[in-house]
Amino acid sequence: MKLEYFETLGSTQDYIKDLAAKGEFGPRWVRAGLQNSGRGRRGRPWISKPGNLFASGIYPWSGPLISKPLASFVVALAVTEVLSTYIDPAKITLKWPNDVLVEGAKISGILLEGGEGWLVIGVGMNLEHNPDDLPYPTTHLLEHMSENDLNDAEPLYAGADPILAQLTQIIGTKLSVLQTEGFGPFHKEWLNKAANLGQVIKVNLDGDIVAGTFETLSDNGALRLRLSDGTIREIVAGDVLL
Repeated sequence: MKLEYFETLGSTQDYIKDLAAKGEFGPRWVRAGLQNSGRGRRGRPWISKPGNLFASGIYPWSGPLISKPLASFVVALAVTEVLSTYIDPAKITLKWPNDVLVEGAKISGILLEGGEGWLVIGVGMNLEHNPDDLPYPTTHLLEHMSENDLNDAEPLYAGADPILAQLTQIIGTKLSVLQTEGFGPFHKEWLNKAANLGQVIKVNLDGDIVAGTFETLSDNGALRLRLSDGTIREIVAGDVLL
C-alpha cells in the first residue's frame, strides 16, 4: 500500500482522482496536513483544520457495480472500528448514508466517487478539533478520550498517521469482502450501529422535508421510512437532519 503525505494540498480527493484519470487505480492513499479546497458530499466545503485527518484512497474495482455505492457504509464501519480503539464503542453511531457520530455529534464524513474499474474513498475525521459554526453538532476524538489515555507515558493517541494506517488496513479487508460477497456480511453490522433506528426522523430531499419512522436499511443501501399514513418510502439520496 503506497501512502503519500503533503503538508498542504488543495484536495486529497482531487489529487487521487487525477491519478485515476492517468490509469493509476491503486491501492494508494494520500493524506494532507492542511487542505485548501477540501470538500464533502454534493460539493460542500469540508473544513480542514491542521491536526485532523484528511485522506483519500483509490482501489481497483472488479466487483458488481450494484455493490460499489455500498462501499460508503463499509467505510463507515471501518471508521467505527478504528474509533472504538480510542473511545467507548457504545458512544459511536452511524447516520445514513455516510456520517459517523459520537454521542450524536458528527466526527467523520465519507465521500465516495468512482469510475470504470476504480473507486475513490475520501475520509475526514475530526481528531483534535471540530468546527463550531455548522448547522448541526460536531465533535472531535480528543474530547471523548480520558486524561489517563492522553497523559500516559505512552499515550494512546499519537496523531493522524497511526489512525490512517489502521484505517487503510481495515478498509482494504472490508472492500475485498464487499466485492466478492456483496453487502450481506455488513448489513446487520451497520444496522446495529445506526442512529435513530426505529425512531421518527426527518430527511431533507433538496429542500423537501420528509418525516417518518426509520424502519431499516434496504439491501441496496436505501433508507426505508414508514410515513404517517403507513406507507413505506425508500430514499436513495438525501440528508438526515440531526
